[in-house]
Amino acid sequence: MIPADPLPTPGRVGRSRIEVVVRVGLGLVMFVVGVLKFVKPDFKVADEPTLQAFIDSGWLWELIGAAEIVGGAALVSGLYVPLGLAVLAPVVVGIAAFAVKVGGEETSVGFIVLGLHLYLVWTRRFSFRSLAGRHA
Repeated sequence: MIPADPLPTPGRVGRSRIEVVVRVGLGLVMFVVGVLKFVKPDFKVADEPTLQAFIDSGWLWELIGAAEIVGGAALVSGLYVPLGLAVLAPVVVGIAAFAVKVGGEETSVGFIVLGLHLYLVWTRRFSFRSLAGRHA
């Protein structure tokens, strides 16, 4: 008797509905937030000087927005999901770190985004196998 493989095979065609909902939801959120960085670029934040420094830098805020647009579009389209996750990884870590720094109710939003991103990375872990390999 051959034991069943509990792990999904790499490149499987059928994805679970939960994964599709998480992927499209996170992708839409990232895409919309990225577009808003270009639509309303002169937005002021009185309470948080760190965020205001990003906005006032002149290029960093737009770079983050571009990464959110590219990563969000990749997640929504479903074509380049591993690339989208890799592009969004530093943005998501920054969101979680900023949420910890600020505290309050923003902390839960940061960890929700981080959790959804980690879930998608885990479901696509076979796509990232070469990044963690020892072969050079």
